[in-house]
Amino acid sequence: MQGTASNLRRADGAFTLIEVITAVAIFSFILVALSYVLDASLNQLRYRTTSKEVTGNYRTLFDSLRTDVQGAEVDSPVEHSFGGTLSAALAQLVNGRAFLPFEIDRENGQGLTRSFVNAESGYSSLLFASKTAASYAHPLREELRMNGLSDFNQSADSLSEICLIGYYVAYTKDSESSDRYSMKLYRHFRPGGITFGNGHSNGIIAYCGDLMNPVSPRTVLDGQIFLNKQMPFLMTFRYTDAFQYIREAVTQPWPKFAETVSLVSPPPTETPPNYNSKSWKEPSAAIHDFLFPDEIVVSNVLEFQCVPYVKIETASGVVELFDTERLNQRLGLSQDDWPVFVKPDFIDVSLAVLGEEAAVQLTDKTEWIPVPSGTSTNNLSAIDRIKRQQTKQFSMRLALK
Repeated sequence: MQGTASNLRRADGAFTLIEVITAVAIFSFILVALSYVLDASLNQLRYRTTSKEVTGNYRTLFDSLRTDVQGAEVDSPVEHSFGGTLSAALAQLVNGRAFLPFEIDRENGQGLTRSFVNAESGYSSLLFASKTAASYAHPLREELRMNGLSDFNQSADSLSEICLIGYYVAYTKDSESSDRYSMKLYRHFRPGGITFGNGHSNGIIAYCGDLMNPVSPRTVLDGQIFLNKQMPFLMTFRYTDAFQYIREAVTQPWPKFAETVSLVSPPPTETPPNYNSKSWKEPSAAIHDFLFPDEIVVSNVLEFQCVPYVKIETASGVVELFDTERLNQRLGLSQDDWPVFVKPDFIDVSLAVLGEEAAVQLTDKTEWIPVPSGTSTNNLSAIDRIKRQQTKQFSMRLALK
């Protein structure tokens, strides 16, 4: 009778305990399998999103750098020569030329400790003069053409087109109202023009031109005058006008979303005067003594390194690429940084960028230090594992004209 009752219950659609447990187990297995598939799909989607985002940052940087460095202006033909006091290798580079510094990771120079006092150490920085199409009409142009501008001897027309461009990394907020920080690569730009205010490059170029290119060549001893420590940092002092040549400290570049407490040199605290085209063309207008926050080129930067090379024809007639160490040895210069009077022919740029999802997990400045490539996975912290998984590496070779 019991068997008959059981069969009747099953016929009515009931299940035994064993059947229920089996069904639950199968269903659980399917859910686990689906969760793995879903997680893998989401990870792949996140990776593709991060990859697309980071690749976009890289392309922005590459386009910006390529345009800027191809207009770099470092030397200009002049009549003076240092004669036979220099080695053949050094004379090949300096005789008959006037110079402005081309700074790559510069450590030594006259003035402040470096051109970008707000730049984060451990990352590369670039700073150089570059040609732009910008020019401003003003009666002072003719006076400058008649009087010249120091030994660099730029006409007012060409001077007005020379701007200053730089790249550096700083640890700053993600937005004005944010309390989260990250490493960002900035582009600094000071336009040319006819004025000598902090907002223009002219006073800076005039000052550096005078110090690097005296009217009468100074006594040269074994070429040591061409050491970086004997030459001015680009972003230290400027002349206040075209005729008085009064020296004044340059306002330091200031990154967007910065906080005064975390950086060395703050920008002017006064409110800039109202802008209008008339005041911008007037050399004495106060607008020229103010700077505005630098532009962010790439966010979430783990690494930014620049390695310069110059083509040199050796005694055997073979053209070779010389890096910083080899070039200094050839020129007889006892220094470790790139000679600022030499414009490189190539710059190899390495960039490492972290995806946004991983970047928000880095809450301390020290966590932005890149993981050494040879570090074993077993020795990585949880944060370092995230960085290794979601970091994209890029490299480019920039050719200068």
